[in-house]
Amino acid sequence: MIKSISLIGNGNVAYHIAKAFLKTDIKVDCVYGRNIDKLKEFTNTLGDIPYRDLDDIVFESDLYIISTSDKSIPEIVDKLKTKELKLVHTAGCVNIDVFKKQFSNYGVFYPMQSFSKEKDICFENVPICIEANTKEFQNDLQKLSSNISNKVILMDSYKRRIMHLVAVFVCNFTNHMYHIGEEICNDNNIDFSLFSELIKETSVKIERMLPSNAQTGPAIRNDKITMDEHLKLLSTNDNFTKIYKSISKSIIELNNLDN
Repeated sequence: MIKSISLIGNGNVAYHIAKAFLKTDIKVDCVYGRNIDKLKEFTNTLGDIPYRDLDDIVFESDLYIISTSDKSIPEIVDKLKTKELKLVHTAGCVNIDVFKKQFSNYGVFYPMQSFSKEKDICFENVPICIEANTKEFQNDLQKLSSNISNKVILMDSYKRRIMHLVAVFVCNFTNHMYHIGEEICNDNNIDFSLFSELIKETSVKIERMLPSNAQTGPAIRNDKITMDEHLKLLSTNDNFTKIYKSISKSIIELNNLDN
């Protein structure tokens, strides 16, 4: 049974994981990192959780959760040579093999959500994809995850990478589209907040229907006159023009409208 955890990392994901577990009976022993000032700020925000430099790690918790940038994970794994340590990472695109069988119990604890410290998260609704090297440890991770989420899913590294890829499309790329819209609004003295209801409706709509059935706009109608007008408005920005053409082309081809 996992009754206590420590976090390695002090970013947005670690923050929300710690915040979620602090509401349960699972003890958050410590947060480890390389920048003491940032660690202090991180833990104070959550209520004075103990913090330590990663070089001074103490092996006292039932589970250690690595929640850092993907590129940092192998380096951290190399620092933790205690074989009996129970260890997971939170990355969507890092294979479980990063642990290289150096440990008796290792796995993945991937919460699929976009995390910002400024925005509260209802962790109960966040899907947590878990993977483990043994059935027993898998069961431990399932029980642990169920303390904070109602959506615990067993998933291997390949499918988790696919999940992460899809998340980039539906979240990160979508937000970039918002950013482009914001820039166009700023250039033309239009209040971007006017689009809030449109954005909400688009998001809510796919809870009731498939995205393939929810598409609207000039591309799905193959309305070349309107698309040409839009391209004229974008003529001073080559980057936005390329994006508009590429996405419109993708919509047309994905819906077999190019004939």
